[in-house]
Amino acid sequence: MANTILLLSSTKKSLLEVTSEPSITNIAYKRIMNPLTAIDWVFKLTKDHKIFEDSLKVVSETTQKVISERRKYYAEHPDELQESTNELGVRKRMPLIDTLLKAHVDGQPLSNRDIEDEVNTFLFAGHDTTSHTLGYFFYNVAKHPEVQEKIFEEVSNVFGGIPENNELTTRKINELKYLEAVIKESMRLYATV
Repeated sequence: MANTILLLSSTKKSLLEVTSEPSITNIAYKRIMNPLTAIDWVFKLTKDHKIFEDSLKVVSETTQKVISERRKYYAEHPDELQESTNELGVRKRMPLIDTLLKAHVDGQPLSNRDIEDEVNTFLFAGHDTTSHTLGYFFYNVAKHPEVQEKIFEEVSNVFGGIPENNELTTRKINELKYLEAVIKESMRLYATV
C-alpha cells in the first residue's frame, strides 16, 4: 500500500517498518483508553511518547523525502505528470503522491505539508480499518465454529481441497459467496468507520 501511495524505492523499508509495526496506532489507542495519558503533559513523561514521536518523525521524514524527489522529477519531466491512457484508451492510474502533486486548490499547488497530511491519512486510516475489520471477522468466526466449518467447506470445494498449488483467481474468489456474506455480516455487526 505504501508503495502505491508514495512510489517508494530506497526509502521503502523504513516507512513500511514504521507504518506496519503497531507502535504508532497501539500507542494512540492506549492513550485514548487511559485517562491519564490522554493528558498531554502526562503522556510526555512516558516512554511511549518517545517511541511515538520517533516513529512519527521517521514517517514524516520519509514522506517529505519522497515528495521532494517526485517534485524534482516532475520539474525535470513535466510531461510525465499528464494523464495518459493505455492501448485500450483506459486512463492509467497514478500513484496517490503524483495525484496530489498534480492537484491544485484555488489555483495553487498543494504544499508539501498538505500532501504529507493526505498521505498519512491514507496510510494510517487504511491500515487501521483493514486490521480492525479482519480482527472482528476472525473473532466472529472463532465464536461460531459452525460458521468456520462452512467457510472451510466452501474454500475446499472452490479450490479442490487445500489450495497449496491452486491458482488464486478473481473467478474463484467470486465463488466464495458464503465467505463474502460472513465478512459483510461481521462488518455490519462491528463497523470500523
